[in-house]
Amino acid sequence: MSRSLYDCAMAMVCHDRILCYRGYKLDPRANDGGIATLRLERGEPLNFAVCHGCAEFESMGAPVPKEERGWLKLYKGGKYTGVTA
Repeated sequence: MSRSLYDCAMAMVCHDRILCYRGYKLDPRANDGGIATLRLERGEPLNFAVCHGCAEFESMGAPVPKEERGWLKLYKGGKYTGVTA
């Protein structure tokens, strides 16, 4: 089973960061252990090794389909802008 922050009830958004409610470090290099919400906005994969082995992973239900992830649209110039819907 692939675990992702898209379907974990322990993922929380705080300002412009995604953090683990249980305090696990998603990015050990970050001071707060979190990641930028920009990854969520772009619909990028949010699969982290720490989540795969987490005994406290709490599924919110079925995984979010890839086509429903993110809301920024990538243009040919390599820039993200606008909304997809």
